[in-house]
Amino acid sequence: MAQYKSISIADALVMQQKGIPLIDVRTPAEYLHAHVPLAVNVPIFSNEQRAHIGTLYKKTSRQAAVEAGLQYFAPNMLSLLATIKSITPMDSPVIVYCWRGGLRSGTMAWLLHLYGYEVYQLTGGYKAFRNWVLAQQHLPQGNFNVLAGNTGSGKTTLLQTLAQSFDQPVLDLEQLANHRGSSFGQLGMPPQPSQEQFENLLAFHIHKLQVQYPNQPIWVEDENQRVGNVFIPLAWYQYLHQQPTFVLQVAKEQRLQNIVQDYGIFEATALIDGVMRIEKRLGGMLAKTIVTHLINRNYTEAFDLLLDYYDRYYEKDLHKHVRPQIPVTITNDNLTVNAIQLLAQATAYYGNNQQQ
Repeated sequence: MAQYKSISIADALVMQQKGIPLIDVRTPAEYLHAHVPLAVNVPIFSNEQRAHIGTLYKKTSRQAAVEAGLQYFAPNMLSLLATIKSITPMDSPVIVYCWRGGLRSGTMAWLLHLYGYEVYQLTGGYKAFRNWVLAQQHLPQGNFNVLAGNTGSGKTTLLQTLAQSFDQPVLDLEQLANHRGSSFGQLGMPPQPSQEQFENLLAFHIHKLQVQYPNQPIWVEDENQRVGNVFIPLAWYQYLHQQPTFVLQVAKEQRLQNIVQDYGIFEATALIDGVMRIEKRLGGMLAKTIVTHLINRNYTEAFDLLLDYYDRYYEKDLHKHVRPQIPVTITNDNLTVNAIQLLAQATAYYGNNQQQ
């Protein structure tokens, strides 16, 4: 009789949404590069130990590598158990995975089963999850509402209001990418994930939202394909740009106020770095003028000029894709009122399309 059970990636994701923890037993370096979202890293080996074991396997023998692995693993069994107990109680099942569902996750599964946990080993390991991600991104599906608008229109805060106050499904690409999309988008944000991890997060959260809200379009902000140093997979980028797009129309004065409020908290040197990243597009004289304003802390004047630049590029990009566009005129800064207006126009759009 098996000591522990195997589980497919599809069933593991279902269990994870029910609160069952996924334990990634790979090294910290492997986990940092990419992992199943929300999985907890409890490494059996350190980065250096795994490298040593790999060298023994290649240059000496499999037996020598296994012996070294056991020497590293045995003294840490109690501390590994203590870590797992701090993550999940004994009466909760636990899912473990390594790279391919092999020795490392099998060893951890054996230990946890021996101690009394109900343990599942992910069949195929992280590699199976990664193949699932690639399958999702090669064949996009589902309904989306894209929220567009010039820089400073308040798209992100409006989406947050939809999610928090109106229980709307929202895919926050900028949160997944840890970047706001512009040349200044990294300011105040954590380090960006790797491209692989960004793709993992994207597939995971789309799947999660589609399961939780099976009959509702998912709201998502209109983004360029590149968000900082990561890229929206091409198939998804093209698919999203075929979806109904609700275009916020906000007066420049209000947008300028929003931008100054959001970015005026940062030091001039950090803002100047952002200007210099787009110096060639701005042109030397304009970039110099903006930098001078920033040095003198004339942030309103600096961002006024930057908005003109971003508006030009935005208008070109908005009309580059053939998709339904629904204008939404915003005349105040009350997020609740604006969210209600946006939802009303979405309802009207879908109602009109059903009648046609």
